[in-house]
Amino acid sequence: MIHDGLRATVYRALLAGPTAPDADRRDITAEADGFVTKIESALQDLREHAGDGELARVVDEVRPQVSGYARTARTLATQALADPGAAQRQLPAFLADFKVLEDRLEKVGGLVEQRATASVAERNATHAQTRWLLAGGVAGTVLLLGGYGIAFARRLLSRLGAEP
Repeated sequence: MIHDGLRATVYRALLAGPTAPDADRRDITAEADGFVTKIESALQDLREHAGDGELARVVDEVRPQVSGYARTARTLATQALADPGAAQRQLPAFLADFKVLEDRLEKVGGLVEQRATASVAERNATHAQTRWLLAGGVAGTVLLLGGYGIAFARRLLSRLGAEP
């Protein structure tokens, strides 16, 4: 999950510290920014597709926590590159937020899976119904064309003078 990537970026920044080359600093900062953008986008997409049920309610509840966590991770990563000691002091609270968030996101994931399972079941039922309707339509068309064909053939034969 993206929140794991953010945590890893914070650890990477702590390991790199203030002596990290400029290229590594830019890479770490870009990585943190990318994760923050990605997590915000994922939350927005999830909310847009969540509808109005329990999933939407849970996403609305967890969204401020996820956004706060993402911003804190970006701040910690930046701070770790400048002052690792200050970042280390804030790390326990950050990790506690991570644990709480992980439990909450697991609930969101479970609801997404439930919704996906229900959607697949609905799709399968619709597909089965469509197959039966299509088969019935084809059979009805064949019978109708056969009936009209026989009636047409009899009329044509009687017009031509043939005996039925």
